[in-house]
Amino acid sequence: MKQRELLIISLTVFLTLIAWIVADINHVINTQKVDAARPEYLKPINVNIDIDVFEKIINKK
Repeated sequence: MKQRELLIISLTVFLTLIAWIVADINHVINTQKVDAARPEYLKPINVNIDIDVFEKIINKK
């Protein structure tokens, strides 16, 4: 490979990386961010299992 070809390949790879970094930074800047957590999302989840439902399903057979 000649030095000129190697230089062209190196410049192409370098410019591709720079374009990729710029596009990634642009994406991060323009992506919508969450301002604050809403209180209704912070409430604890009810994890109680209703056993009666399972008993009704089993008895249906």
